[in-house]
Amino acid sequence: MRKEILSAGLFITGIVLLVVTSILVYREWGPTDNKAVVSVANPTFQIFSIPKEECTMYVSLTGSDSNTGASEEQSLKTVGVAAGKAKPGDAICIKGGLYKQVTKLRDLNGTANAPIKIGGYTGGGLPNFTGGENYELPDPTCKNQVGKHSCVNDALFGISYSNYVTIIGIDVSGSSGKGFVSHNNNNILLKGARLYHNWVPGLQAGADQDNTGYRNDFEYIALYDNIRRRAENGVVGGGGAHINELKSGSLRNSLVFRNYGEGFDVHMGAANFDVVDNFVWENSHGALYLNGPINSTIDSNFIFCTGEKEAWLKESGLPSSEGNGSAIVVRNEEGVTSKAGEGYGSIVSNNVVVGCSKGITVSAQYSANLIDVRVVNNTIINVRGVGALGITVSKGTGNLKNIIIANNLIHIVNGQGFSGGAVSDSGVTLENNITSTNNNSSSNGIKVANFAPKTILGTNQILDPATMLPNDFYINSFPAAVGSGRKIEGTRGFQDLDFYNNAERVQI
Repeated sequence: MRKEILSAGLFITGIVLLVVTSILVYREWGPTDNKAVVSVANPTFQIFSIPKEECTMYVSLTGSDSNTGASEEQSLKTVGVAAGKAKPGDAICIKGGLYKQVTKLRDLNGTANAPIKIGGYTGGGLPNFTGGENYELPDPTCKNQVGKHSCVNDALFGISYSNYVTIIGIDVSGSSGKGFVSHNNNNILLKGARLYHNWVPGLQAGADQDNTGYRNDFEYIALYDNIRRRAENGVVGGGGAHINELKSGSLRNSLVFRNYGEGFDVHMGAANFDVVDNFVWENSHGALYLNGPINSTIDSNFIFCTGEKEAWLKESGLPSSEGNGSAIVVRNEEGVTSKAGEGYGSIVSNNVVVGCSKGITVSAQYSANLIDVRVVNNTIINVRGVGALGITVSKGTGNLKNIIIANNLIHIVNGQGFSGGAVSDSGVTLENNITSTNNNSSSNGIKVANFAPKTILGTNQILDPATMLPNDFYINSFPAAVGSGRKIEGTRGFQDLDFYNNAERVQI
């Protein structure tokens, strides 16, 4: 399968490695894979680590905070103590093991040429910062006071007020609050981390309002199974990631799956945040979600619905009715995005969505406005299920302005290509969208053509994430799309080629 991926030339830079990594990693984690050598409850797989020759300080479960930390034999006990000694260019190397400790890092300052590195190291094993099944964070009374601020908002692993720090090759799991939190940091990189089985949510990154210059990047991370249900009171938490008030950043080459709530949510004052080249599946609400950020992008992601959403929700003790979200949502929610300029400039381009009942939703809720949105060059394949819709446009009493939906291909098993009372709104332009059937509420800017992907799914067919390959859903020949589109102005260069490196849909 990997040879097929490499030879197919499917992806823009970086996506090939993502696909290979996703298959290998999911087989390590995969609850449905009989060949899995470990389970998600006891992960041992490490994608990235700090080269041992770069280590300047060591931390281990058998260490002591009275040691120097200068060697494995003199390792420190806690990451916080090591971080307090760190200078630009230092690498804090954490030996593998289960660290049942709350880690809070603050005021670390590397430089652009000499960042501080923290994480697992080559040959050292995987450090897993874990709350464990019965571990409450940070207050033992949290078990009966789940609404208490500290119980919901504290993190198992947190970093704040720091600059130029790279965290690499760790697991964060089992938090009764949040998993990994980055707050008021600039030029932070989280790479090769897995964040799972946390409550609300697995990852949160943000800054105080009205600050500028904050950038956080996340690469080759995995956000999965961030679901916690407290049996004693029925309170449910979850969500893969929540981004707010960051002024720039990205999620790239990552896996986002089986999270209760949104998979990856960018909103509340975030700007210039790009969600690019990721594998995403089976999140209960919107999988990838832009809620009113400024000039942010969802581009070249592969998103699919396995058909088992109700099953895994019930398995996790969650109501199956919570599993009806869209693959991609661009929205402005009233009361969430209240400052001037929010809700502007979102781009959704070049994504492939497979087997979902709802593809892309563009929505302004209640009295909120949504302005300057581009939904272009997306391929929505095998739309299926109850109430299946390819692209939906809706609004409340607010306004849609300069919404351009163009050059999208929608293949329908059952349902409609386009729907929503705002599809024909004066602020919405439909152009060169092609569907495989004529079941649409509007024909303006929508063409009908006979086309199909390599693989056509059945309405109830179950997909195995471990064997999903984008090339299986490639549309081999589609003359009706060639030369029929135009490049949409106002985008930032992402959409010159579609997901499959195909320029045909934007040729004039």
